[in-house]
Amino acid sequence: MLRLVLTLCQLLVPPPVSAQTITGVASVPDGGSVEVRGLRIRLHGIHFLESRQLWTRSSGQRWRCGREFALTLADWIGPRNVPCMTPDIARYGRIVAASSQDGADRSRWMGRAGWAAASRQFSQDYIQNEAETWRAGRNVWSGRLMMPLDWRRSS
Repeated sequence: MLRLVLTLCQLLVPPPVSAQTITGVASVPDGGSVEVRGLRIRLHGIHFLESRQLWTRSSGQRWRCGREFALTLADWIGPRNVPCMTPDIARYGRIVAASSQDGADRSRWMGRAGWAAASRQFSQDYIQNEAETWRAGRNVWSGRLMMPLDWRRSS
């Protein structure tokens, strides 16, 4: 009887998300996430700019950089299947995964375009990328920016 109950429990519990690649047409709810097959997936290794986050251009003008970034990411992805590889469950039950498009790592692309900061506490993968983008002064690195993690903590 116990064996039957254990077998039924194993059949009813879905396999862990980390055991699969999630692929499907994606929508972009914000700059650091994609939604695939009803699952919101945060992109590995970066802190993204929030939709409500303001940035100050070098001219002093305030700008909703996070919103523009989300639109830029959505345009880049377009209506295509998005593979999210080696997903993992992070703090607060969030799914975090690496994702690529046409051989380009999405997180690296976001960092190089100047729309994201490296997530140092979770990954060392994009620190050099961020430094190069900062030196080049691309997008948000061309003005004064409160780091996304700091902005979230203060909001």
